[in-house]
Amino acid sequence: MNINKLNFFLKYTFLIKVILWSFFGTRYLDPTIYVINRTNISFYLIFGLTLFFLLWGFIRFISFVLGYVKLNSVNFYICFILETIQICYLIFDYLIYSLLKIHLDNPLVLTQITQKSALFDFDIGINSIIFTGFFFLAIGLFLYYSWQFMFNYLSNHFLIIKPKSWQRYLIIFVIFLTLGFSFEFLHRRVMVINDRTLYNIPFYKLILGNNLTFTQIPLDSSLIKSKSIKEFPRLTTKKHIVVIQVESLRRSIVNSITAPNLTKFQSKSSGIHSRHHYPGSIMTIYGIFSLFNSLDSHYFESTRPWQIAPLPLQILKSNRYHFLGGSAAPMKDYHESQYMYHAFDNYTEIYDQPTNWENDIALSSWGINTFKENLSLNKPLFLFLFFNSTHHNYSYPPEFSRYKPVVSNHYNMLQLNADKKRQEVFNRYKNSVLFIDDLINTFLKQLYTIISPEDVIIVITGDHGEAFWEYNVWGHVNSGGLYNEVIDVPLIFTLPGISKDIEHSNHVDIFPTIFDYLGMDMAIVSENMHGQSLLRNDKELSIITSISFPYNSDILVATYNEYKLWCYYKQSSNKLSIFKITTLDDKLLEKDSLIINFDLVKEAILNRLVKFY
Repeated sequence: MNINKLNFFLKYTFLIKVILWSFFGTRYLDPTIYVINRTNISFYLIFGLTLFFLLWGFIRFISFVLGYVKLNSVNFYICFILETIQICYLIFDYLIYSLLKIHLDNPLVLTQITQKSALFDFDIGINSIIFTGFFFLAIGLFLYYSWQFMFNYLSNHFLIIKPKSWQRYLIIFVIFLTLGFSFEFLHRRVMVINDRTLYNIPFYKLILGNNLTFTQIPLDSSLIKSKSIKEFPRLTTKKHIVVIQVESLRRSIVNSITAPNLTKFQSKSSGIHSRHHYPGSIMTIYGIFSLFNSLDSHYFESTRPWQIAPLPLQILKSNRYHFLGGSAAPMKDYHESQYMYHAFDNYTEIYDQPTNWENDIALSSWGINTFKENLSLNKPLFLFLFFNSTHHNYSYPPEFSRYKPVVSNHYNMLQLNADKKRQEVFNRYKNSVLFIDDLINTFLKQLYTIISPEDVIIVITGDHGEAFWEYNVWGHVNSGGLYNEVIDVPLIFTLPGISKDIEHSNHVDIFPTIFDYLGMDMAIVSENMHGQSLLRNDKELSIITSISFPYNSDILVATYNEYKLWCYYKQSSNKLSIFKITTLDDKLLEKDSLIINFDLVKEAILNRLVKFY
């Protein structure tokens, strides 16, 4: 391969990457989320130029090495593949961001793909694999033929300047020096003016993430010192407890049409009726953590190194509860969360069936049979079940295909932007909810044949919700999408003999409410948990955080009385700013029209965020 043609190819692909980077920036730097000014835009462009210049130097070095070892025959092809991969990555990252509002280099994505359950979670079908292969091939062919055309056209019509070696090195040095000084100058300014912009620049966290990631602080409370607690409080009353969590189950979908059985069960059952119920965060493991620990979800990273069973479960264990648990998804090894299941006497995971709905059926059968078998122990039983059919790709048996048309089972997520496809995906989700509604109804009927409804507390909720383009976002991983579609989940909470309606509640309140109902001294709750008993005063403050908050994202929502306060939090300086206020139904409010002492509210939120640090 002629070295001039190779050099021209690398310059040509460099230009394409710069054009793509500039075009994609119009979506990445969203003025509705970030403060956009000339400093931020300039830094974004300089960051991209610096990155591509370094990559160009790296590939030129590879080309030099290949030429030095006499491998000129493969020199171009290796450089060609590397450049094609870079351009494909930029385009795929843009497509994924358009769909999920998250970059492929996000620490969450990197962590997710290294999990044992990665293939199970992504559920990649043959269509996606074929699409990716053809996409890569199409980009490669476009690069090859457009490069050939451009080279031939320019060489025939224009004089291509060929600088001498020393001139070439001088040009490279000047470019490197200019980019370096520009990068450092703008980086300092953007950090001072508005470092939130950095959260949304591709590759920034991967390369310079230490500017956004903070030390995880260990907790300093009896939660961690629970082994030293000589005596846990006693329960004056004991009842069986059944907790069911359903993947991606949002509150609005549990209605008389898509979930008639659960809706009817809730209307006929005594207990807590919450108009809005929130998980700790918008990720499954955080949703389970906030429920089991009665702690806000951002404490997950701080408690995980201790690997101590959640305090609420320890309290029940000390009161002779026998723990049974199962999941239709690989949860125990997920993000090193094994410690949350240390209290369980019998815990299983069933995810070896061909489909999620078959796993859920098997789990339901296991749950009822195991519960029945352990009644002979004459101990109060705690049963936890996690159903997974409502996880994408939204699974259900053929007889529950009520909503049509539906997208094929292993749909390609990158092809979901068309309105028709969106409705087809939403139909799949609604059908999966119909199935889960029927499955849980069958389980409850079987449960009530072996125990009386008066002898058991039932909790049915979701780990988080799911958006279907209501705010131009699909799924639940978008850190800025803390709308009700994603964070408002159903709560069916039966407490025999109790009936109370409340405005809003949180996962962290479930165990404190159970403990209060069962007659426990509540001092240990106020000292070690964020939750409160919903049987007492109405809920005032609740916190729902974005994924990996505050280590890799800075957005939280605080529900305060009848308001939702949308906040940015800087852990490094422990500062909080409110950037939007809505009703609990997500209707935008004008800050100036509200009679609220915002200083006191921010102080309350900050105290909550660092309560046990």
